[in-house]
Amino acid sequence: MLKRSGAGTLGSDADSILGKLGRTVGLTAARGCCVAALLVSLLFSSSAEATEDPLEAGQGGAASDAPIAASASFPLLLYSVDFEPPLHNPGAPPAVGEGSAPRRTPTRLRYGDPLVVASMGSQPGQALELDPSVDRYDQVSFALASNLDGGGFDDQYPTYYFELTVTIANAGADASGFSILLDGPMAQQITFAPNGVISALASWDPDAGFEGYRSAIGRFDVGVPKRVGIRLDATLGQWAILLDRNLALSGRYPMSCAAHFDGQCIRGLRVNAEGSTRALVDDVVVMDRELEFEVRIRRTVDSNVVVPHSLMLIEVTLIGTEIIDVARLDLDSLKLGPSAAPVWKIVKQHDFNRDGFQDLIVRFRANDTGLEPTAEQACLEGEIDEIPFYSCNAIRVPPPVRTSK
Repeated sequence: MLKRSGAGTLGSDADSILGKLGRTVGLTAARGCCVAALLVSLLFSSSAEATEDPLEAGQGGAASDAPIAASASFPLLLYSVDFEPPLHNPGAPPAVGEGSAPRRTPTRLRYGDPLVVASMGSQPGQALELDPSVDRYDQVSFALASNLDGGGFDDQYPTYYFELTVTIANAGADASGFSILLDGPMAQQITFAPNGVISALASWDPDAGFEGYRSAIGRFDVGVPKRVGIRLDATLGQWAILLDRNLALSGRYPMSCAAHFDGQCIRGLRVNAEGSTRALVDDVVVMDRELEFEVRIRRTVDSNVVVPHSLMLIEVTLIGTEIIDVARLDLDSLKLGPSAAPVWKIVKQHDFNRDGFQDLIVRFRANDTGLEPTAEQACLEGEIDEIPFYSCNAIRVPPPVRTSK
């Protein structure tokens, strides 16, 4: 979990937290529990007075509402691998191993000799470098089921969510590239080709009797990090691929996948580079499902107006619930807009909606967000006990003021 240096926790006295960004907040639910539905409300407004009438703007998260366990709270974090010390050291192979969740290492180095490097292009922090220039093939696995070289978990889940950051450092000159391989019947391969095209091999469906097809789903630039997400739901028969958290491709998932995969629909995640393509991988997260949000917008008379490139303060209220203690949110991870604006000020912690649970109000400077006059939504990302969340909210940008000549 990301922490600010000298970080503490928020106290109950609101005056003690005003403007103090060096404190960390998070949640009381025990880490590692399974999720049925997580309720977090994010209210966006300017710092001007607003009414109490929120606008419900949508809901994200996994498609399945089926319970995974008797108790419901947060997603089960299976892997959280950032390739940072003390487990991972620059110039050496990454640490590998098995064990209980959450795991901090890959399960296996299957091929080649991938190494940990001290930086990831323009991004701070260490990363895993896959450079197959010697062995022609580097591959690392993150096992989920026992039939992927062993080393998986005893329990299997009807839904999974995967996220990782990929940076192509050198696209290479041959036809090979970097691939994300998912051992499951759908969305089984995402490839970064040397020509800059990202494609997916999907819709392998034994029930329908066809082997699938490859679709171009996006592009990448050398040296620019790309966040890749994969949603899988064997219960509802759905899957989706996200690039930089935008939906790139979705489709149907075979309901009888277990019959074709030794009773285990999802065996694991593998990343590999081939030929002369050099790639960097970081922040690998695997959960049993995404963190879900109920998103509401706090409305003013002019609706949710945001003025980009201005001195406006955008106020965000994070609503505590029975299973969310806002005193355990990670403030360092809260980022708003395309430029990932950090929290400018903590306003106060109190029961904003009078439901008996403490809420947290923070502010961001509009100038820092990177929002443009054409923006139709503002997106907030962050972490709660290492579980990432991402939520977009509709905004309205007023037309520019015309000055008389």
